[in-house]
Amino acid sequence: MAPPRKPRDTLAPDPNGSHFEPHLPNVDYGVLDSLIGYAIRRAQIRVYEDFVASLAAWNITPPRFSALQIIARNPDLKLTELARILGIARSGAVLLVDTLESMELVK
Repeated sequence: MAPPRKPRDTLAPDPNGSHFEPHLPNVDYGVLDSLIGYAIRRAQIRVYEDFVASLAAWNITPPRFSALQIIARNPDLKLTELARILGIARSGAVLLVDTLESMELVK
């Protein structure tokens, strides 16, 4: 028997490549349509999908793009400072920079 599948966050981009559709026909969204936070989240998903598709050829993800921008504009930045700026753990910043180094995008 196969293990139960973890339910997918319906507001996250579809890992199978289909685009997020913020409104499906015949669905009553109730109060959600009047909540600005919900609308902003739906818009963020669409922008994220476009961003990922636009930079897919270079294997640049939003975190990699952010790190590259911060590093390029602040060349003497310490790894701990990068982690704090990006709001991630230092270990996450190490992995991010290691990946960028392996891609030969930073030294």
